[in-house]
Amino acid sequence: MAEKNNKIPVSIRALTQRINRKLNKNGEKLFKSRRTDLKNLGEYHVVDLNEKVVKNFDVNIEMLGREIAALAEWEVLED
Repeated sequence: MAEKNNKIPVSIRALTQRINRKLNKNGEKLFKSRRTDLKNLGEYHVVDLNEKVVKNFDVNIEMLGREIAALAEWEVLED
């Protein structure tokens, strides 16, 4: 008998809020890029608020969420 993939969907908004709560402890914040910045920064980027520099660009929020424990293994990003 095959095991079902019972993952709980998490909205993009909920995940970005979770990520920002985790990043805020380090003085960082996740931003969604404006249309004009998409080519240079990707859809999402992380900014160091203390130094006011882009720390990471073209961020995959699902992978970032898993790396910093903002998204559990039984959760999946909603399409």
